[in-house]
Amino acid sequence: MQSDDKLLEIHPLIQRNYCACSRQIADAAALIYSWVEMAIPGAIIYAKPRMGKSRLIQFIQENFSLDFGKNIPIYSIEWTSHSPKENTFFEILLDKFNHDIPFEGRAIEKRKRLRNHIITIVSESKQNKIIIFIDEAHRLKKLEYEWLLDTYNDLERHGIILITFLVAEDKILRTFNELRAKKEMQIIGRFMTETYRFTGLMQINDFKFLLNEFDNNLKFPQDSDLTYTKFFFKEQYEQGFRLSNYLNQLIEALKFIQYKYNISEYKEVPGMYAVRCIEEILKTHGRFGTNVNELNTQHWINALESCGYISGSNSVDNEKVIDASYRKDL
Repeated sequence: MQSDDKLLEIHPLIQRNYCACSRQIADAAALIYSWVEMAIPGAIIYAKPRMGKSRLIQFIQENFSLDFGKNIPIYSIEWTSHSPKENTFFEILLDKFNHDIPFEGRAIEKRKRLRNHIITIVSESKQNKIIIFIDEAHRLKKLEYEWLLDTYNDLERHGIILITFLVAEDKILRTFNELRAKKEMQIIGRFMTETYRFTGLMQINDFKFLLNEFDNNLKFPQDSDLTYTKFFFKEQYEQGFRLSNYLNQLIEALKFIQYKYNISEYKEVPGMYAVRCIEEILKTHGRFGTNVNELNTQHWINALESCGYISGSNSVDNEKVIDASYRKDL
């Protein structure tokens, strides 16, 4: 059995290599599973920056087989800003699909290589579908959609359904509207049949759900009963300490911070900052820090001021268009 100090060094929370399931992630995952069941060819999942889109992809990759009950291959690609070139496009896909020879040959050879590689992957999975998440998909250019469409059609001729989820900032809606205005229905019908806005935490129950994840569901080591809260507040946990007991104090701290720093246009808290705020509480006030027996509003205020929420929210505010649907009181 490793010592607590050793466990602390490699703890996923310290390493930040874990995925906390917010209610937004759980709801989005359930919807995506239903889309896969219906075999829709593609959908847009969009959100403002820092809401947790990449964590959603990570959560689905880690939990899909168990939750969905089928071993459908899943791949994810973070799209970059670059000039649209056919060679580059297929090199990126071959590389992300772990092909041994992603960069050699002409574009037409890479097309065939990608098709044959995907056919092999799908055949080995004993399914007829393959899922690809394209993160930062608002960077995709028109030509790249056309090459992706060629790939979809090529695979379809071989009995394979390519399901593409475009995960992007909300600026992808401009691309969608431009394509629709130009009647590019082939692209829309393949990759944009549904749209879903992925939000941050907007209601009290959203925060309660997330706190409960740390209290009861996130564990390390995974085969132990050491939830993240229990590991950092070990003695207090045995006496009934739970982060969710201090939900009201967290909400009061949020209201204070939003008023103090004029974060007033909307009450949507990005998932990234909500998680980092909780991390700050566990690290700073658990047994490896001040080791308090109870949390108060000031503890949460300090955590919110330390986690990047203020500067991040103000930068988003400066760029955003006011959307009445964000005006939900905590």
